[in-house]
Amino acid sequence: MSYAADASRVVSGSASKPGTERQSENRRPASFSLPRERRLRRPADFQAVRNSGRSWSSALLVIRIRQNGLGVTRLGFSVSKRVGKAVARNKVKRRLREYIRQTRLQPGWDIVVIARPATVQASYERLALEGRELLTKAGLIMPQASGDNC
Repeated sequence: MSYAADASRVVSGSASKPGTERQSENRRPASFSLPRERRLRRPADFQAVRNSGRSWSSALLVIRIRQNGLGVTRLGFSVSKRVGKAVARNKVKRRLREYIRQTRLQPGWDIVVIARPATVQASYERLALEGRELLTKAGLIMPQASGDNC
């Protein structure tokens, strides 16, 4: 918002708290986030996948999976401090979430995606390629419907 626009709002008497416009403008739509029911949140859920699940690995990622019997696939991300400081870890998690958001997965699984330290230097394309390879090996990617060109 420009200074002139802000000044005209003050003159007209419709000024709100400073900064509130920016917060609402920068807020991402809910459709880009991973819904709560699709996330692994409790440490016990992560531990169950770790203890009784299967795993596949590559140079950048490790995935662990376990059937959950819920009819919905839940995801968890593990990015340790070995990957880097908080900014680097958050960047890796954002990239992983975005790749998963664009991927159609089989329902009924708990998936933990573990990032290795080399992940922080990798491009999004390489990360997506390795993620696709691992999820395909695990049999979790749903086949595309006929007529889909995506």
